[in-house]
Amino acid sequence: MKFHAPRYNKSIKLILLIVLSATAVRLLIDTKLDHSSLLYLGIPFLVSMALLFMTSKEREKIDYKTGYANLLRDSVIVMLASSLILFEGFLCVLLFMRIYFGVI
Repeated sequence: MKFHAPRYNKSIKLILLIVLSATAVRLLIDTKLDHSSLLYLGIPFLVSMALLFMTSKEREKIDYKTGYANLLRDSVIVMLASSLILFEGFLCVLLFMRIYFGVI
């Protein structure tokens, strides 16, 4: 069984980003900053910037629409997976994703 290096590396990076974002959210909740804009704007902004830099090399080979769709897909994966780790409501994440897509 052969692994494709770019896809395998991207999966590892996505898992690492999920763990880092879930840890950051948990730290914000534990320090009573869970009602601040840092949680609702800062973490998603950092996630989108990390995803943008992760896919910057891939964007050179594909067109704009495909790169944008990949960025949105990866954002949904990270947000839903981190909410699964944190035992947060999926409905809240899905409602937030509309705002997130509007900003990106």
